[in-house]
Amino acid sequence: MRHSFRAITLAITAFFSATATAQSVHSYAEAVAFPYAPPEAPHRHSSTAAEGFLRGQAVRVQAEGNYCVLEAQADLLRRQSESMYYDNELKKTVSVLARKELLSNYRQHVREQKRSRRDQGRELRYQRDTEMARQYRLNRFQLNLTTGAIYWPAFVAGPRYARNRHDLELLMYQMVRYGDSENEWVRAEATRLADRFRAQLRSDFQSRSDHNNPLVLEEYRATHRFLLGLKYAPLLTDPVTG
Repeated sequence: MRHSFRAITLAITAFFSATATAQSVHSYAEAVAFPYAPPEAPHRHSSTAAEGFLRGQAVRVQAEGNYCVLEAQADLLRRQSESMYYDNELKKTVSVLARKELLSNYRQHVREQKRSRRDQGRELRYQRDTEMARQYRLNRFQLNLTTGAIYWPAFVAGPRYARNRHDLELLMYQMVRYGDSENEWVRAEATRLADRFRAQLRSDFQSRSDHNNPLVLEEYRATHRFLLGLKYAPLLTDPVTG
């Protein structure tokens, strides 16, 4: 009987000891899980419902403030990005306009150079042709610069050269009649007609059997010189007398 009572006493003591240990562990766990509120607080981090509500309101306000700050920063970045975009577009436009201006200036420079070279070439040709005109100029018994009459050599007086003679006579008449000796078309036409006449004369002379005859050769050369005088005649307005 005495042993049974002792066993019951030991069991009760062990039960209460285990309960106390469990409560101590639970209290420690509550303290670790909820460091800002007492373990027995029914509202977790807050000691009362009002404190919990106010804590929630504060968190909400802080979240809204953070949202506004982030939204403002994002808007600022968007504005900066937009500003940079328009700056780039402006620079691009300036570059395009500058490039167009450079191209326009370059084309103008090229045109001026071509015009200058053309004018220089025309001036050089005029000087050369003027010198040739002085060298081959016809006297008044060959070309009358008052009436435009041409006195042809016997070497080209035949019907074979009638068309060539007619074309040159008409041109010389128009030149002295209308005073077109300075006209570039008249000069070019005189060159064309005279060169055509000279080419036909050279071809006919080379096909002649007596082209090696000194007299015939001298007559051909004189006629060739005569045609050169007609070619450059528009550059001279006064004949050589005598």
